[in-house]
Amino acid sequence: MKKLIWIGEGCWFPDSLKIFCERGVQITVIRSSQKYGWAKHYKLFESFAKVVDWNSGIVSELALDNETVVIGGGNFMNISKEYVNPGIMEYAHEQLDILYRISKFNSEYHSGAKCIRWFNGDTGFGTPENIELFSNKIQYVDTLIFDNDQLREFVLTNIPSARDKNTLIGWIETPLERFVNHNNRSINKQICCLGRFLCSTPSYITNFKQLPIKKYPLKHLNLIDRIKGRKRGYQMAGATDNMDALLRARELFYRFESTCAFGLSHMYDTFSGSVEDYRRHKDFYFSIFGQNFPHNVCSCYEAYYPFCNNVNKDVCYLMNGIIPLISHMEHNVYREMIKREMAILIKNPWDVKNVLNMPNQAIQRYRDNIYKNRDLFTFDHVADMIMDLSSG
Repeated sequence: MKKLIWIGEGCWFPDSLKIFCERGVQITVIRSSQKYGWAKHYKLFESFAKVVDWNSGIVSELALDNETVVIGGGNFMNISKEYVNPGIMEYAHEQLDILYRISKFNSEYHSGAKCIRWFNGDTGFGTPENIELFSNKIQYVDTLIFDNDQLREFVLTNIPSARDKNTLIGWIETPLERFVNHNNRSINKQICCLGRFLCSTPSYITNFKQLPIKKYPLKHLNLIDRIKGRKRGYQMAGATDNMDALLRARELFYRFESTCAFGLSHMYDTFSGSVEDYRRHKDFYFSIFGQNFPHNVCSCYEAYYPFCNNVNKDVCYLMNGIIPLISHMEHNVYREMIKREMAILIKNPWDVKNVLNMPNQAIQRYRDNIYKNRDLFTFDHVADMIMDLSSG
């Protein structure tokens, strides 16, 4: 029987792991002693997987064999996030060490399992010590999986030993296809903004205030309370231990918000020239020294981060047939979204205003393309790719 050993709480769309169980895979989730910030997914995992507490003695009890896949990953030293929540760093180091201990045991005892490290945009190194540590901890790992090609280039630039490993592109933190809605609803030419807004100069922020953007969480909007069922915020992608609450949030968002035509992605400091700057100085920003720099004083994230990150809010838009307004085409996922007419590239604030003139027929064509190409932002085929790595 095929087995999946998953390390840690995961991050966005933790319920997608359920697809392994549905396909006859036995799932064991290893609970670390450290917590990942706001995540609280272990109770959710218990509804379809076995959850065990980590200690070095359980490695031999995992029954590793050639039908087993071990996978751990996510956050590691995204510098700005470490400043805000140092506990994230402790969690990241512990789950990396768990993967190291299991993969080392697997190698030394020739157990035959496949060990995987996956990477999302919250990846950085920042010091020679971190690079040496990370290189050592993944030495027994078989495969590296990256959200996008820019992230892969960033990691392989900093961890030269990783270039000898099998590498794959696959977006891990994504929903199952069954949760993607084919949006045929009426069209409201508004722009929805979930979560983080933008980091740019004050003059550009002033320009945005003149646009019809609905920002969530919807604090201080008393009108919302008068609409039965309407919510001030939606936990569509995680941060809950209750599966029913997660499904209900997705249902409510589609019911009340999916008539909105467009969804604003993370603009970061795009309007201050960060895209052109990244293209010119990518080698510097990928370097140890350059990783510690934002593009400008208005940006709270590392300069490379927007271009190596797959934005969760974009998935929340896409799964509801809302057209993402994205800030660049530097990685393969965004390039494909533009090529397949699933998203619209925004280069300046006036581009945001211009999309409101798009004919309804064109908006519906984008909606149809989103549904038709849902494999680009869903987990089903990624799950197949992961399990295909086992030889059993």
